[in-house]
This record gives sequence, C-alpha cells and structure tokens, in this order.
Amino acid sequence: MKRSPMKRSTSPMRRPRRLKSRFSAEDQQWSREVRERDGHQCRRCGGRGTQAHHIAPKGRRPDLRLVLSNGVCLCNDCHRWVHEHPRESTAAGLLSGEKYEARHLFDYQPAEPEPAPVMTGEQVDAFRTRCRAAIIRFQS
Repeated sequence: MKRSPMKRSTSPMRRPRRLKSRFSAEDQQWSREVRERDGHQCRRCGGRGTQAHHIAPKGRRPDLRLVLSNGVCLCNDCHRWVHEHPRESTAAGLLSGEKYEARHLFDYQPAEPEPAPVMTGEQVDAFRTRCRAAIIRFQS
C-alpha cells in the first residue's frame, strides 16, 4: 500500500520571537567575568571552557548567585559530567551540597498549630446515632 506524501502548509510558519533573554544582564555579566577570570579554560579537563558553572547551585544558595568565587569555567562535556555525577563533582570541588537556610536570617518562628476542636457530649451522641443509622442502612 502506497502512502500519500505529506502536504505542506501553504501558510508561512513563523517562529515566535524570544522577547527576553533567559538570563538577566547580571547573570550574563557574572558568566563573562568567570570565563575571563579562568582564561576560557575548563577547570576540569583543561580544554576550551565555554560555560560558567555555579559551584553552589542558584536554587540552593541564591545569595551566592553573583559571587565570582562561586563560579568555575567548564567545557560543555565537563559541565554535563558535573551534573550527572554529583558525588564525584563534590569531591573534586566543582559542586557544593551546602544548603541555604533562609529562616536563620529572619528569626523565623513557625506558627503554633491551632488545637483541634473538641466535641461536646451531645455532639458525640448525635454522631454515634448517625453512624448507627448508616450502618443499619448499609446492612439491609
């Protein structure tokens, strides 16, 4: 059985324009400065470094996002390796497992949970009566 060729659309396909860069100007500046500091050389293999990597991830340590000492220059392959092998990367000093504790900064006090409401004797009796009636209906 022969398949018919796919018909191409006559309307021109337009790609949506990216309105903003994924990274802020500050992030781009940080990345540029890290790569320049390391001479565009990968810290792991010594090859051509094209990416700036956060040692302490931005999600765990947002306070170190723009700190130059929190960055290293890596090539694409080594950057992928760092994220695929977190234990080895941490031992090599290319990744940090340190977590950011925001509550220590603001004297965070968790709210006391509200006590559960207590039923009165009349409410308990009414509840038992409704349960018994439901059980009788279910059994018949």
